[in-house]
Amino acid sequence: MANKNTFENFKEASDFAKSLAKNGVRHNIKHEGMLWVVYHDSTIISDTESRELEECRAAILDRDYKLAALKREFEAKEQQFHVHIKNLKAENASLQKKAENVLLQNGLLRDSIEDEISERLADERKALDNLKDGASKEREKLQEEVVKLNCKMHRLSLLEKAYSEKFGEAEVITVKEKVNSNRVCPRCGGDGGVQGGCQKCDGKGWVESTETQTREVVKLV
Repeated sequence: MANKNTFENFKEASDFAKSLAKNGVRHNIKHEGMLWVVYHDSTIISDTESRELEECRAAILDRDYKLAALKREFEAKEQQFHVHIKNLKAENASLQKKAENVLLQNGLLRDSIEDEISERLADERKALDNLKDGASKEREKLQEEVVKLNCKMHRLSLLEKAYSEKFGEAEVITVKEKVNSNRVCPRCGGDGGVQGGCQKCDGKGWVESTETQTREVVKLV
């Protein structure tokens, strides 16, 4: 017989043998030393082993339930992770698109600024060239005026020399003269005041003033 169960007393061995007999299992009881041994052809589980087996089954079921719950939780989190990754990819694509648009706008703005600067520089160069041309023309005019003025000065010098040879030396002196004049009365504004009562001009509307004027004359030495 392939299997055996060991018991400490005959009653337990006998009860176990009876259960084998009820199930039609071929068996044999032997007294070996201090123990009773039941040999049989099939594996029979004792009550203790049965409880342990049930506990193991319950533990396995609990483990499977927890594993299933963990699996569902993992799958839910995995789905959330995939959704999050998808959103991140979409956001990244949007940011890249915005960055490209910003770069494009910056490029267009830079080109616009460069064009405007080039246009302004061209205008400034043109204005500067016009200014140089104008200054050159003014310089030429001034040179012509200087030449004419030098000619006049030369003629005056010749006239002065001829005059001096004929009439003698002469000099220019400044003469100061006092000139009397009438001006509008500053108090009444020229209307003489109420019923001619302006005390500044005695109702005449004008006052006398004396001014010193200077003039140059030529005097023979």
